[in-house]
Amino acid sequence: MTECTIIVADKWDAETRGGRCLTTGKIETRVGVKNMTMKVEGVIKLPKLSGTGLSKTAKKEWDRFMSKLDKHEREHLVDTEKLAKTMGVEIMKIEGVGLGDDEDIAFEAGKAAFIELYVASYRGKKIAERITAAAKKLDKASGHGAKHGAVLNLDII
Repeated sequence: MTECTIIVADKWDAETRGGRCLTTGKIETRVGVKNMTMKVEGVIKLPKLSGTGLSKTAKKEWDRFMSKLDKHEREHLVDTEKLAKTMGVEIMKIEGVGLGDDEDIAFEAGKAAFIELYVASYRGKKIAERITAAAKKLDKASGHGAKHGAVLNLDII
């Protein structure tokens, strides 16, 4: 079993992406992300062999199975890293629009609008739901690792 977490926009810097003076005298500013850090954390939990009296053939089969299972579980980490990159691209495209009487006020309003858009898409259970969906897709495509050999032959004594 693999448990993955994506920590999105742990640290970020806002930037002005454009602005204009409106006929009303207000300033409109578009604000987005300039720099952002993200982190993917994953823990792979593999089953432990409880029996010690296995035949040489059974031990060899167990070792083969564990190798294939480990490879399958690592694919979940790779998929989560790909998902994090996709999310990073999505976040970099978000722009909040702010209005104000001067550039500083418009910038802060744009930054607040950006945060509101970000939170609507990436907070709460939304990231976990996307990780789970990616894991289910991989498991369905691979027969939960069976297509890669992660099936233990129980007929060996």
